[in-house]
Amino acid sequence: CNGKPGAGTAEKPVSEKAVTSRTILKYAHGFRIDYYERYKELSVANRMNGRMDTLHYLLVDSGVTPPADRPGIPVIVTPVRTMSVQSSVHVALAAFAGVADRITGLGDFQYINSPVVREGMRTGRVKQTGIDNNINTELLISMHPGVLIVMTNPNAAFGQYKPLMEAGIPVIPDGEWMETTPLGRAEWVKLIGALVDRED
Repeated sequence: CNGKPGAGTAEKPVSEKAVTSRTILKYAHGFRIDYYERYKELSVANRMNGRMDTLHYLLVDSGVTPPADRPGIPVIVTPVRTMSVQSSVHVALAAFAGVADRITGLGDFQYINSPVVREGMRTGRVKQTGIDNNINTELLISMHPGVLIVMTNPNAAFGQYKPLMEAGIPVIPDGEWMETTPLGRAEWVKLIGALVDRED
């Protein structure tokens, strides 16, 4: 579906009740989180290859069976224990959420200030996975992080991540840079919080 997150979202079955949101977004417009009894639904604006689409993900607690009435939507098991990210901005968001230690893959080792991540780079716990067309698909599949957060590029095709998605790795585009205010960009830390069950 086109436009802002939430546009064209399929109706939920009557049996699945919406519950009070724990994540209130005041400034960010590039994603939204809807809460239901058995799961959360994350909707993220994806600007790639000259198009604007909205991607949907089901965030389901570990040990809980994903809803059978939402076929075809990627499932992310929460709390996410390991993640691969592609930029220093992603590292900063994870650090602010208190989960920099869960980063096991990093697109580029330059400009990283987090002591936790830098130590992981030194010991080999954090692997360099590449960016865009230079992404190391085989390495990422062998690592199988709980989620891969990628930089959006208007001129790139999201299809390059298809092998990773087919391998069961959820790929989330980061549209933080498209926000028009600093407060909107800062609120993307709440997306990380939802992934790791740290919304408070």
